[in-house]
Amino acid sequence: MEFSIPSGEFGRQFGYGFGGSGGLDIPVTRSFYITGSTGVMSFYQGGKSTSVDTRSYVPAKAGAKFYFNRSVFAQMELGPGFGIQQGAGTVFIMTPGVGASWHLTEKAAINTGFRFESWSRESGNISLWSFKVGYQF
Repeated sequence: MEFSIPSGEFGRQFGYGFGGSGGLDIPVTRSFYITGSTGVMSFYQGGKSTSVDTRSYVPAKAGAKFYFNRSVFAQMELGPGFGIQQGAGTVFIMTPGVGASWHLTEKAAINTGFRFESWSRESGNISLWSFKVGYQF
């Protein structure tokens, strides 16, 4: 589950974003992982009066995650985001962030993360502050 707050010009049109995603972490070393993720992120007016009710994208990102210790990590992912509605277009996404894993068992954890997302597109960039909570197994 992901929650985002748009900023800049896009933030004047949309109040918040909400979505879900799935991801894959492939270990390279004990502390370094190759990552991939995809899902759906939708943006809603949140009380702002604009001509567009919602805008939805399907991001497809790949990157890396580095654990500083067993729980705290930094992550960077890049990739395209495909607009679902006509006129949404395609964006290029860059997402640096930090997070923590709260281990429930040896192989299961709750992951939380905070990141800044920059989505570049022809009609203007989209900037987001995002918070993510997920179950890792």
